[in-house]
Amino acid sequence: KKDDLILSQFFAFAKVNQADFVLGHPNQVSRMWIPVEDQVVLLAKMTIALARGTREMIGEALDNTGVIVEGVASDFKATVAKILFDTRMDFSEAHMSPLDSHAPQEMKLVNVKTVPEDVFMVIRVVTLLRGLMAAFACDVSASSVWEKYARAALDKYGVQVPVPENSTLGAETDNPLHGVGVTPRDVGAIFRDMKIVAQWMKKNGLPHNRQSLTPMAIHGVTSIKVLAALAMTSDPILDAALARFTEEEQRRAKGLAVDQERDAIWREQALIKEQTLLREVAAAEVPKPPKNKKKRSLKSKFAQFFLTKI
Repeated sequence: KKDDLILSQFFAFAKVNQADFVLGHPNQVSRMWIPVEDQVVLLAKMTIALARGTREMIGEALDNTGVIVEGVASDFKATVAKILFDTRMDFSEAHMSPLDSHAPQEMKLVNVKTVPEDVFMVIRVVTLLRGLMAAFACDVSASSVWEKYARAALDKYGVQVPVPENSTLGAETDNPLHGVGVTPRDVGAIFRDMKIVAQWMKKNGLPHNRQSLTPMAIHGVTSIKVLAALAMTSDPILDAALARFTEEEQRRAKGLAVDQERDAIWREQALIKEQTLLREVAAAEVPKPPKNKKKRSLKSKFAQFFLTKI
């Protein structure tokens, strides 16, 4: 499998550079990790934050490496760090360029003002590995593979680990590691779905290359059925999802998808309505427990009697 091949490359690369990461001396072949204790610690903390930390921790780790990012909110720095220091492909910005018309406004405003020379070598290697992810259409998180080496480096220098092992602290950040081991993600399924979409587009004489279909994947339009459903409701998200189609190509893609999937969508909608109605009927038939009427005290009864007689 391609994922297994890429994963083996990551582990092999980590083994080659383990001396740099843990012992802090340069490897003349790749010089992945900087032979300076402070830099090794900073990069180790970045790796652990990416694997298990919160967005705030990731942003802080990015600042500590000396990489200066301007023009965006602090929260978006975590996304920048994922692109620079990790290889995961399961978020939309990983497939975008700031020059893309459909890129988020924050991404267009990002200004990476300063990158220290030593850190740049790390980013360069990660970028090469990210290129492999795109070429092989798979998704492996470098931080999840390198985390154990980062922990070993901090242990070597007696530095406290920012996130405990097996922590779920960064669960809300959608980090690659939660609990024990690698959490399976559905990126592989997305690639497979988009391959089917590409075949359908090619069969119908429509754009089918990666560049044309990437906006569809980013906006969750990963099947012809989803395309048809959105077209039937004139959902404006299709303007972004089909941004790299001409107006005529958009019209044809929507029309062909609706013709193919209309009946299936109607059946599915009818089934959902039927199930909703059955649940409502069942809820209405459930007898409500009688309300306990509060008994009035003898004193209050006498008071009410005299008040009505006055």
